[in-house]
Amino acid sequence: MMPIVQCRTEKQAQSVRAEIAARLKDSGLELHPEKMKVVYWKDDDRRSTYVNEKFDFPGYTVRPRRSENRYGKLFINFTPAISDKVAKEIRAEIRSWNLHGCTPDLRGITRQPVLSSVPRNPQSVHLGAAQE
Repeated sequence: MMPIVQCRTEKQAQSVRAEIAARLKDSGLELHPEKMKVVYWKDDDRRSTYVNEKFDFPGYTVRPRRSENRYGKLFINFTPAISDKVAKEIRAEIRSWNLHGCTPDLRGITRQPVLSSVPRNPQSVHLGAAQE
């Protein structure tokens, strides 16, 4: 389980982090220092910078990205997308298929008529003819 807690201030986030750590310690567990971190939720309303401005969630990287609203206006939004690690794995898998040199020779295809059944005069086509 990977809980995500959203807080209004860094002070509140550090307090919640301490409370979670204390509760886990009571159960004999501890926070992983690299996995449990405070991330700045950067967007158009929050323009400051912080050490951590993104985080990975299984298969996704959540970070500030440019988005477009329904009126076409661009803005910064904190949104998920495929993680760099997963994208790298997908590219490696596709490369392992060895598709280089598999492109067919198109010279033979271009000598053949593309569609021999297309009438030369498009105005002679009647909609009812397809139903016959």
